[in-house]
Amino acid sequence: MGNKFYFLFTFLLLSGLLSVRAQDSSACNASFTAIPSGNQVYFWAADSLPGVLHQWNFGDSTQTSTGNAMIIHTYAGSGTFIVTQTVTDSVRHCHSSSSQPVYIPGGSPTPTCYVSINVSGDSSTHLYTFAAVPSVPPGAVDTITWTINGTPAGTGDSLNRHLSAGTYTVCATISTSLGCMVQSCVTVGGLDSIPSVPPPDSVMPSPPDTLLPSPPDSIPPSAPDSLLPAGSDSLAKGKFIPAYPNPATSQANLAVTLNNTATIYIRVYNSMGSEILSTSQSGYPGSNSIVIPVASLPTGIYYVQVQYGNTVLKSKIQKI
Repeated sequence: MGNKFYFLFTFLLLSGLLSVRAQDSSACNASFTAIPSGNQVYFWAADSLPGVLHQWNFGDSTQTSTGNAMIIHTYAGSGTFIVTQTVTDSVRHCHSSSSQPVYIPGGSPTPTCYVSINVSGDSSTHLYTFAAVPSVPPGAVDTITWTINGTPAGTGDSLNRHLSAGTYTVCATISTSLGCMVQSCVTVGGLDSIPSVPPPDSVMPSPPDTLLPSPPDSIPPSAPDSLLPAGSDSLAKGKFIPAYPNPATSQANLAVTLNNTATIYIRVYNSMGSEILSTSQSGYPGSNSIVIPVASLPTGIYYVQVQYGNTVLKSKIQKI
């Protein structure tokens, strides 16, 4: 069996059907390649560094753990099985998982999709970016939703968050118009280089409604261009800041620079002045990224009001 896999792997590698890339030592990588051969499937993990523990759930009520990057599993029947691999590295203190479907001939295949997560962070601004890398069948339309420690956190291809010291499990769930749905998670822990969250008395305790007394109809429902007079850098009563990308399809981003720690309150209005979103996030000294999810919104113009302390900022987003 070992020689059989060796020749198959060598053929795929030389023919360019399989690639092995250098492992990034800063984070675990749970992606893997599945090579079916009848009822047997050869699984090859991308993360092959020494000391990495690979936990496999083969989707047929069978699970196993191994320190080897390669494993072979034999399925008793045909069908489509969702295989999940979880990578744990006690040296780098990281944890990651990913899933993908495996089809054994004889069953009824279902549309396939899977998603992996790339993580990057900046310890100086405490901002971490989680980027989803989806794979869907041609012609399928996908939707990605995010959770942090089980709590909904947004939609779109990426998620930006300021994370204080602690451990966070961030999951991306992809669903397609063809009926496929799968989730991938990554755990970020040991963020000891990031200062703890400031004590509550240093954060504005007032709820958003007391900080934003102006009702939605205070934003004129007239044509959007009338809110941006030539030569003016303000929108209504707040300073105007640009959103990017703009126009946007899944999400738009705003960059807000703070001198001190503060709670940032965000409200989004449609072109008729009706509030459609109200949320808040912790702000830290330096540049802060605010993500506005627009994937589920109808095409049109939307207005954003951002407030921290006595400062009010406003922006305009076009959803296409």
